[in-house]
Amino acid sequence: MAYDVYAPHSPVALALKMYIVHPPRLIAGPEDIVALVSKYKKLKREMMLAVHLMPNLRAHYVQQVGIGGRQSVVFSPHDITWQTLKLKSAGVVLVHNHPFEENLKATKQDIAVTARMYKACRAVHSNLVDHIIIGPDGHLSMAEKGICYKHPHPRYSLKVEDLKVKKAVLLCSRQALVKTFVGRRGDDQLALQDGVYSLDIIAT
Repeated sequence: MAYDVYAPHSPVALALKMYIVHPPRLIAGPEDIVALVSKYKKLKREMMLAVHLMPNLRAHYVQQVGIGGRQSVVFSPHDITWQTLKLKSAGVVLVHNHPFEENLKATKQDIAVTARMYKACRAVHSNLVDHIIIGPDGHLSMAEKGICYKHPHPRYSLKVEDLKVKKAVLLCSRQALVKTFVGRRGDDQLALQDGVYSLDIIAT
């Protein structure tokens, strides 16, 4: 599978866009996020988004953090945490699309990336509220289904206790991410260590 790993200041990264949500929109649950990013549902290539939330659970920015191909997307968590600090976001919702999948499901790599981003957000005193996978005909919310999170929470909250991720998921996250790079270019392990992750949607 062909793919590109980019640095935070490469031409690809600089082409990514930031959208202001005006007026800020109340985000009570996954349906509100899906409505906010509905234009991305039918893309024929993958894209990773980060929706930044204010302390009152209102979305104020939508950040494009990765543009991929038909089967994978590459992004740098640093781009998300840097904007989180800059915008003083209280929470982040990750969103990416599965362009050609009718029965949406979270792969091992989806779960591993969620765990890594959870830790990255906590390091900058923010919260990963949810990771949503969208497709042409539906969506899957990891928070709503209790995937990764200790407790399913269909209604959003910024309480740390509600947003705790399962310990087993955190422990296996790096191992699962390393597996996504097996059999690919020789510099992939270096890229992983430098904090650039590949989210492969078809791996099982």
